[in-house]
Amino acid sequence: MYWKTNSLDKNEIFSLLTRDSRSLEIFFRTASERFRIIDDSNQKTILVRYADGDKLVDDLKQNGPNRRLLRKLQRYSVNIYNYDFQKLLNKASIEEIQPNIFAQVSRFEYSDTCGLLVDEIDYDPEKFYL
Repeated sequence: MYWKTNSLDKNEIFSLLTRDSRSLEIFFRTASERFRIIDDSNQKTILVRYADGDKLVDDLKQNGPNRRLLRKLQRYSVNIYNYDFQKLLNKASIEEIQPNIFAQVSRFEYSDTCGLLVDEIDYDPEKFYL
């Protein structure tokens, strides 16, 4: 994690984040232009299938994006590192359902307790025989 502040001191950052000391209204756009809290340049976003996300992802895949649907899907989006994204893509665990929008193919690699599973699944077919 790092702060890219363009040489702003703490008081200047605070003044960017707040309108005045009474309202503490946050100006996200201005603050976003001035500094970044998390470097997301080496991450990709994917949609995971759990709960209602499964139905919403299918809706997006079939009908395309709209503002209402994309807002609902925000809670089902996960940022992962590029190397994990590539692993999932190589295993055909994710697919591009709309231009630059990727989603899990199935719920197989999602755990309600752990979240998205990237390395935990063993695909050796020999281990599936009884």
